[in-house]
Amino acid sequence: MKIEVSSPSPSGDPYFADPSNLAEVEERVKAHKEGKVKATVVLRSVDDITNFINSL
Repeated sequence: MKIEVSSPSPSGDPYFADPSNLAEVEERVKAHKEGKVKATVVLRSVDDITNFINSL
């Protein structure tokens, strides 16, 4: 039996249909799990979100 998943996105987002995008997501998850992430942004309030967006 062969099971194939066309997209891991429940909404069918076409972003995940591109194998390079999916590979990047997998690499980022792996790096996070291994503690290799260089920066983490934690947004806990509306002010945090507003300040973050304004800093971009």
